[in-house]
Amino acid sequence: GVMTSKQAKMDNVGGEVLCYVY
Repeated sequence: GVMTSKQAKMDNVGGEVLCYVY
């Protein structure tokens, strides 16, 4: 999904993290 860097680090479920910095 689309999320911020900080949110991605907390929601890194499954090991697949998409970090979108706005």
